[in-house]
Amino acid sequence: MKAALYCRLSEEDRNKPAGTCDSGSIQNQKTMLLQYAMEQGWDVFDIYSDDDYAGADRRRPQFNRLLRDAQQHEFDIVLCKTQSRFTRELELVEKYIHGLFPAWGIRFVSIVDNADTASKGNKKSRQINGLVNEWYLEDMSDNIRSVLDSRRENGFHIGAFALYGYQKDPKQKGRLVIDEEAAAVVREVFTLFSQGYGKTAIARLLNDRGIPNPTEYKRRHGLRYRQPTKKNSTLWKYSAIADMLENEIYIGNMVQGKYGSVSYKTKQNRPRPREQWYRVEGTHEPIIERALWEKVQALREQRVRPFAEGTVGLFSQKARCMYCGYAMRSSKSRGKHYLKCPNRHVAKDACVGSFISVARLEEIVAAELNRMNAEYLDQDELARRLEYSGNLEQKKTRLAADVTACEKKLEECRRGLRGLYLDKVKGNLSEGDYAELSKDLSAECDRLERSAAEGRKKVEELLPSYNAQGPEYRVRLQMLWQVLLRAGTTLFLDRAESFLASKNIRYYYKCTVWEALGQIDVPGEKIIALIRAHWNEDAWRETILHRVFWGHSAFIRQYVAAGFVASWTDPTALWLLRPLVTSDQAFVREAVLPCIGKTPENDQNILRLFWMHKNLERQTVELCLQILKTQPTLGLNTSEYESWVETCPDKAVEYLALVFGQTLSHQEYIAPKFMELSQKRPKGVLETLCPLVIEASKGEEVWMQWRAYNRHYDGVRCYVKLIQDSLQQLVQQDLPYVENFVVNHLHTVSWLEHEWILKTLLLLPERDATLAYQWLMEQFPEHFLDTTSPEERMMTYAAEVLKKFSPFWSDAQFDQMEQRVVSYHSPDMLENARDRFSLKAYWPYWGSLQEALLPAMDPARSKSKALQAVLQRRKEQGFGDVWYKKGGLIESYTVRSSIADHTEKLSDAAWIRLITSDMPHLSPRDTIQQHFRRLGLESSPREFAQTLECFFVTEPLRLAGIAEKLPEQIDAHYSAAILNVFAKKEVFDAVGFETVEAIAEKFTRCMTAEMEYELASGFCGLLINHPDAPWSAESYQRLRFLAVAHKNPQENMYNITSGNDPQNKSCQCLRDNVLNSIRGYAFRTIAETLWKYPEKVEDWKTVLEHGLQDPHPSVRYAVIDALAAVSRVDKPFACEGYWEVLQQDPRCILHYTSGWFIMQLYPVHPEECRACLIWAFEQSETEQDLVRNAAHILAELCIKGDLDVHAYLFQRQYMPEQAYGILDQCFDDLNQEPKNTAAKRLLLYTLQNCQEIPQHIVWQYCREPGPHDPDVLRLFVERCANRAEYALIHFFLESRKENSPAWWENLYIFCARACEDATKGYGLAVDDFCKLPFLLLETAATVQQREKALDVFDETFRSNVIRMENFLRETNR
Repeated sequence: MKAALYCRLSEEDRNKPAGTCDSGSIQNQKTMLLQYAMEQGWDVFDIYSDDDYAGADRRRPQFNRLLRDAQQHEFDIVLCKTQSRFTRELELVEKYIHGLFPAWGIRFVSIVDNADTASKGNKKSRQINGLVNEWYLEDMSDNIRSVLDSRRENGFHIGAFALYGYQKDPKQKGRLVIDEEAAAVVREVFTLFSQGYGKTAIARLLNDRGIPNPTEYKRRHGLRYRQPTKKNSTLWKYSAIADMLENEIYIGNMVQGKYGSVSYKTKQNRPRPREQWYRVEGTHEPIIERALWEKVQALREQRVRPFAEGTVGLFSQKARCMYCGYAMRSSKSRGKHYLKCPNRHVAKDACVGSFISVARLEEIVAAELNRMNAEYLDQDELARRLEYSGNLEQKKTRLAADVTACEKKLEECRRGLRGLYLDKVKGNLSEGDYAELSKDLSAECDRLERSAAEGRKKVEELLPSYNAQGPEYRVRLQMLWQVLLRAGTTLFLDRAESFLASKNIRYYYKCTVWEALGQIDVPGEKIIALIRAHWNEDAWRETILHRVFWGHSAFIRQYVAAGFVASWTDPTALWLLRPLVTSDQAFVREAVLPCIGKTPENDQNILRLFWMHKNLERQTVELCLQILKTQPTLGLNTSEYESWVETCPDKAVEYLALVFGQTLSHQEYIAPKFMELSQKRPKGVLETLCPLVIEASKGEEVWMQWRAYNRHYDGVRCYVKLIQDSLQQLVQQDLPYVENFVVNHLHTVSWLEHEWILKTLLLLPERDATLAYQWLMEQFPEHFLDTTSPEERMMTYAAEVLKKFSPFWSDAQFDQMEQRVVSYHSPDMLENARDRFSLKAYWPYWGSLQEALLPAMDPARSKSKALQAVLQRRKEQGFGDVWYKKGGLIESYTVRSSIADHTEKLSDAAWIRLITSDMPHLSPRDTIQQHFRRLGLESSPREFAQTLECFFVTEPLRLAGIAEKLPEQIDAHYSAAILNVFAKKEVFDAVGFETVEAIAEKFTRCMTAEMEYELASGFCGLLINHPDAPWSAESYQRLRFLAVAHKNPQENMYNITSGNDPQNKSCQCLRDNVLNSIRGYAFRTIAETLWKYPEKVEDWKTVLEHGLQDPHPSVRYAVIDALAAVSRVDKPFACEGYWEVLQQDPRCILHYTSGWFIMQLYPVHPEECRACLIWAFEQSETEQDLVRNAAHILAELCIKGDLDVHAYLFQRQYMPEQAYGILDQCFDDLNQEPKNTAAKRLLLYTLQNCQEIPQHIVWQYCREPGPHDPDVLRLFVERCANRAEYALIHFFLESRKENSPAWWENLYIFCARACEDATKGYGLAVDDFCKLPFLLLETAATVQQREKALDVFDETFRSNVIRMENFLRETNR
């Protein structure tokens, strides 16, 4: 069978790549459909793909091609992802899916919603899907329209393109700015018309000059207009000029909404009445002056129109020119009306021009209609169809009216009976007459009651039985309640009460009553009474709140008045007020005003009402500030108040001042929107915030908090930026104000003032040179220093100020400033110099300020050029400004050798002299850092060696030549650095093995037990990085010496320690000291050698035996690496060695080879091995790796049949890490041997008896390919908690193919367990969990399973009612 695949991407989803490439959604649909067709064995005829089309659009090109091919019987099946992809219109569902497709022999299949025309049983569900899809379209259309209307009401421009003459403001969405190029044409058009030119004449003038019309203009400027398809589509025309002359946008008024859509099903628009237009004055800058506009409008009114006022010609926009295709325009001559082509006169050779009288055209059209009527139309059939349609509508209306009338008549009969009885009692009616009349009324009452009962029975018959009430029928119920509401409140309430009270109706069916009530615009007393009757029922309170009250103004207003709560201080009552903030802020303020100040929690709830709302009224903002004045901590999250910047900028400044102290103490960030206050209220910012910031940043201990590089204070730095931006704005708006600001800050008390003033001085004009001089000289050198900005150097801004203003100073001012700079010495200069010489290191102690400032002054008048040259040479040598450099903390602590910047200039001889010189070692490396925290140069072997190692990596052969000329006895730092360079693979290969070994032998020939750590470590590193090299016996002998005789590490001494382990007993300490000790490093090197050369095991046994007796546990632990390599050749020796280490320190179970060794030793030493394993197994959770390793080994012994281990493991509860190791081993064994009963038994016991099933075990198992063991899943389902449940949710959703009775039962238990705990929080997975009850229903294979699934569905709905209702709506169920 051949299948046609149809894909569609919704018009609202535009996130796709440019060009003609399919979007991700389209590609996903294609993949799904192709896979499904392949699974069904169908051949794919073609793929029809409509990208960027709505489901109600009947003009979809590929959709129509599909229908044409279907009519030609090109394929047998139409396959879609969902029915809504094919169409969202119920009419098309009936026409094609249920009508033409069956007639053409074509089957329709949709995967997700299980629609299949081959199955007659789901026709109703397809119809309901079609109805819900159509409702979805309508709701979406209403929502979009309401958003756009709101923006139009506020004067924002709505449209893809701006009107000709304007362009969209790139800085503010919805605003227009003038496009001067096009605006010039607009002004010319208005001017020409005011001078008496006609519209056609103006169009011709523009076309003759080659000015493109608006469409062509925008296309040429890169906007997404289509290429012109007609000859004259780029020309100005009469209609374009006419539209321009009457458009109020050109005078600054935003006029929109002139046309409205006919229906959400079509893109067709129709004109709206003028009173429905959206007109907002003064929204943007006008192009046309008011006087010119009014003159043009007066001239337009004077022009004579061909047809009567208020009418549209019969052929308007219908008659077109046969030559150019343009719509013909009406004209009037001598009392007669004509149609003519307007293009004839707009440009030369634009069109020959068509011409016809209106009367003649009417005759031609009437004659053609009569001919078609006689030939094609069957009058009798048309009449029958009209009559049938009318009768159908009448029957629908009559049915609803009969139900209501029956109820009313019954009530009237009952009142009549009561009236007859009263008349008889009063004596107004005889006994006989009463009997006769009451008999008739009683009979009528009985008849009406039977009719009402039959009606109720029919309603009940609409519902399936209790155990068949699936979610697919809820749509029908919702429609029924809507019909009853339209018929009358009394009838609705009667049905609703019995419906809610019925025990034969499921909970989620009953919820439809409240969903329908929420749609009532004006609830009456009876409706409120119904709500109150069920208000205190736990089953309904949440549903009533969300479905009846939330978002419905009429209900919310009665929430307190009707007594549901005592006052608006109730948190739920305040929560309900949130939607009214958008529609009725006055009511909200009136409601909450008496509640302010009651409790802090209540004030916070009131503030939350107004958070994030963008259009708060001024009175509402003032109310919020009233609360914040008493509780400023509630204003810490500034993003919640950023909308005030637009609506009340002065109040936004007041808010920042109010929360300033809290922002400073809590280190909070300020929302970026507040930065716009520098443009909206710059003076307010300076006058309000500047004093606060200065006061808070005074003092030597506080100002460091305001430094820009300190990430913890980025929040308060926003205040600094806001003040600086405000000064910058005022330089352009009010320069005298800024100059006065600088004068008022001559005597600064905060380092932040320096940053502001220096940056502001750079913005001032040259005429303020004296002001800059005055400020700089007022406090020297403090005013030159900017210690808080992001600039790396403190005098960057001061240097720029000097560069800008020094050329404009008088000679006296210039000389005084230069002399002041040259003669400056820091107060601690002499002390720095003494320290430099005492530490035998070098750093500059004078000249940093002069180096930064002197070159910035006017060079034509400078008298310090010689000094500048000296400072420049020092800078080139790497000793520039170090005292006035802020930078990061790491750079500020740098220590390096004095040759680090000049290594390329040193010859081989110079390197040899340096290495062989007798140079004393300095104090520890951090000496300079501790004293100065500045860049320092250290002349020590340690620093020189590091420089050598970094430099010679790129010149290995040169280093080899130097090393060969060096003596054997040199400082260990140098020899270690050379060996470290040779250890790198690329250097080793370049130099060659023989040369490297010879150099290594020379430096290590005189090896002693006290050999320096650096040299011994370098030698081991050389061998361990190249174990496959043919090292000589002498090299291996040196390695033996290091492993046996070196004194590092000393007993009970550890090179790597931790404050968390003061006694050095942890496994982490054991591992860390293997490679950080010489003997441990040597045995690791031996292990690598033995892995490469197993035949050399005998040569190393003596060394290994010595290592097994080493007093240090880290060295013994390192020996295990070598024993692992030995085990390939001599298993008994290796196992005995491991046994010896294990007896001394059971922590060695941590080693990755322990499992293999213990399996070999256990038959010989079962009790001892078991004791060590149990000791390791019962360690604390801090030793996770040790516990896991022991658990792995114990589990393996248990699975292999050891009864003692089995007895131990099967009588205890497990901690998470213990469980992790056992479960991991069990799963490994089951993967290798699925029928391993011992492994499965231990696995199930562990899952039942662990404190908590490890999350990663659950995730790992759920991600493995199936099939999955149902017994394991059962325990996961019953015992998992927290995030492990997420794994199960996704597992069930993705493992549908494993559907079996056991799989289904596990899914049922999982869902039922979740329902038992209604308070369980599923976090991010809750939406996915809501899919499980549907999956349970869909996969139910028996009647009993479906009944259990419906019970779970009902309970899930009860505990997650809001999310379940939302999910039903989103999935069209």
